Amino acid sequence: MPAPRAETQEAYEAWMLENLAPLRRAWVREFLATAYRDRAPSTRRRRLAVLVRFDTYLTAETAVGEGQWTLIAPEQVEGFLATRSRFCLEPARVFFQWLKARKHGTPLAVVLPEVPRLTRLRTLPLQQVFALYRRWTTSEGPPAEALAGLLVLLHCLTNGELRQLRMTDVLAPDQLLVGGRIVELAPPIVAVLDRYLAWRKECYSGPSHYLLVSRASRLHDRPVSAIWFQENLLGVPVANLRQSAIQRLVQVLGCDGLQLAAHTNLSIQTIQGYLKLFGQPAPWKADEARQDQQTG
Repeated sequence: MPAPRAETQEAYEAWMLENLAPLRRAWVREFLATAYRDRAPSTRRRRLAVLVRFDTYLTAETAVGEGQWTLIAPEQVEGFLATRSRFCLEPARVFFQWLKARKHGTPLAVVLPEVPRLTRLRTLPLQQVFALYRRWTTSEGPPAEALAGLLVLLHCLTNGELRQLRMTDVLAPDQLLVGGRIVELAPPIVAVLDRYLAWRKECYSGPSHYLLVSRASRLHDRPVSAIWFQENLLGVPVANLRQSAIQRLVQVLGCDGLQLAAHTNLSIQTIQGYLKLFGQPAPWKADEARQDQQTG
């Protein structure tokens, strides 16, 4: 059954839903209207397409027939995967998790194979990192910029962790509560935090209880936007700065997996990826090693 030629998103989704078994259709519609309400149209289309293919398989080739989603067993998922790509149901993982949480269904997602996660390398040039560090550790850098930048560069905080910091997370002049863990601040950040808090007390009069504030914070008590750091504060993406900091931890300081986990709060899988990416000595360290061998 071909799709409408010039369909709107609403028409396309309605057409796709009509291809589902009636009993299973209602829960997919509820999933799209609640858990997936704010997702991009292209993402919603991918999920629907996968669910329609799986639904067709269930109806035609299993004892589930046109029964409800709760009748599906892991064996049916494995049977579907056996005749197709191992990862073809990955887009349906979030729907299976929703079924388990909201409809008390069988935990179908547990039988889906884990998709290898490839770490995208986005480090900054060494000279740029040094220039930013010098700017943020002197009075040249504005207090908010210096605080956010050094928290990423010295303690590997993520964009989300920066955004969610509140005034109450400042436990002491040298301690910050980040995501439930206490971070002992490096000396350069202690000085910058003190300067920033003095600036915030003098210059900010809005309602926000968040540590980092923007112009919009004069009207709302909510975190700064996800793009604010790059576009309005730091001038570089937080992710790029953070990867540059992780690269230094591995290549210059020689941190192993456990040390990297303690410093960055990353998962073991992600740490293994970074160790593989940054496992080779940094170019300037390799040059130093060769010079030592020649003089030694």
